[in-house]
Amino acid sequence: MNLSQNTNALTNTTTDEQTTKPKKTTNIVNVGLEFKEKPFRKWLKEYYIRQDKNFNFKNSHYVFATVNQILTFNLLNGMSEYFKKTNHGFYDVKLDDMITYIKLTPFINQTYNFIISRYDDNIDYQKQLCIDKKVFDEYITKNIFHDNFRINLNKQSMNFLTYILVQTNILLANTAKHLALFGNKKSISDSAVLHSLHIHFSGKLLDDILKKYDSVSTLLKNKEKEDSEKGEKGEKQDIILTNVDIDNDNDNDNDNDNDNDNDKQEDSDKEEYDKEDSDKGESDKEESDKEDSDSDSEEKTVSKTVSKTVSKTVSKTASKTASKNESKTNTKTVPKNIQSETEKPKKVVKKK
Repeated sequence: MNLSQNTNALTNTTTDEQTTKPKKTTNIVNVGLEFKEKPFRKWLKEYYIRQDKNFNFKNSHYVFATVNQILTFNLLNGMSEYFKKTNHGFYDVKLDDMITYIKLTPFINQTYNFIISRYDDNIDYQKQLCIDKKVFDEYITKNIFHDNFRINLNKQSMNFLTYILVQTNILLANTAKHLALFGNKKSISDSAVLHSLHIHFSGKLLDDILKKYDSVSTLLKNKEKEDSEKGEKGEKQDIILTNVDIDNDNDNDNDNDNDNDNDKQEDSDKEEYDKEDSDKGESDKEESDKEDSDSDSEEKTVSKTVSKTVSKTVSKTASKTASKNESKTNTKTVPKNIQSETEKPKKVVKKK
């Protein structure tokens, strides 16, 4: 039973790690920040809405996350020499020591001298923090105290540190807003926040923030470039697929055209064949008609010849009869060749 329970526990743990790991990679590792940037975007939007301003954001929330992370590191790491060892062997970080460090550090005092004067210990500033409390504590323990649990950041010191971060966000948000309004911009860009940093920060703190954001910005640009290339590749693939479809359609059209051409050719051949048969039939008919016409013409010619011969014979007979009668009157004999001349045409008229 114990082995089964342990196996189930390990399986559940592995499953939980697999489900939570992608979120960590997406939000933190890809941009090189321990503090997540999304809560700062939410805070900026709500902050500007309270001032009746509705801005868009172009990587400005990444700058805010960078500033909070580097500022936390510089403040606590810089004042480590002020940590005082207690009787129990722990190092206690007190509020007075933090204020002293800020006042004695020129490039930090220049920005926060006026801010620390307005600190109210009765207000819980941790409620206004844009960073998850657990993430914030883990970052301090791991990256600043190096897992040295003997260092104790008491409640009062933590509230003051949170106050510094909240006031920094308000200071940069207001300055970036005026820069955007002056430039007639509808969005708060990372450039506006970076210029705000140059107005309020200096020295090592400014250099560390700019250096860190430079690496974050490079990762963001590379990510945007990869997304853009993926998008272009997808569009090209869509175009290629579309062209393939068009080519297939063209091939189908060509096949249809070829089929139509073949059908047309067959129809043409059939029409030509029918025409030849028609011409042949007409030619035979014409020849037949011609033969009939020739026969009729021949018969007409023969008939005409016979008619003319008969008419001529009749005329001659009548003439000769008259002449004979006239000869009889004159007591003359008829020549013998009259009989042969009248019969001779009959032989000519005989039809073949």
